Amino acid sequence: NAYTSDGSYAQGSAFGTEHEYSVFSFGVPDTNQILGIEVKMEADRSGGAGVDVATIDVSLSWDGGSSYTSMKTTPTLGESDVIYTFGGSGDTWGHTWTASEFSNSNFRLKVVGQSDGSKVPEIDALRVRVYHQATGGGSGGGGEI
Repeated sequence: NAYTSDGSYAQGSAFGTEHEYSVFSFGVPDTNQILGIEVKMEADRSGGAGVDVATIDVSLSWDGGSSYTSMKTTPTLGESDVIYTFGGSGDTWGHTWTASEFSNSNFRLKVVGQSDGSKVPEIDALRVRVYHQATGGGSGGGGEI
């Protein structure tokens, strides 16, 4: 339910529930230089008003899920959908990427829902954009889903 902004949510059932997303079909040319990666997540929390805190951690893998970048974390989630942006056109998430690492078999987006009580993190939509540039000074762009 996390691939389309449609009001149908991906949820975890317990604290620290992990979900992996793949098959983004970026199509980054083999010779292009990776400049940055941007992840946009539309998310909120269920459970109504209260003091419980819910957040979502996000990390990226380049080798099919064997290794991951450091986590980036949302602020405390509210009861209404908000679009959170991680990374950007110049943020490589602490990894030197190659184009082949964006293949469907290699690239993974991991999200981990965190909650200190009854609130459940929910994801309505995820989008990943890869900023890349042709080597040798050509212009690049982003492949977006």
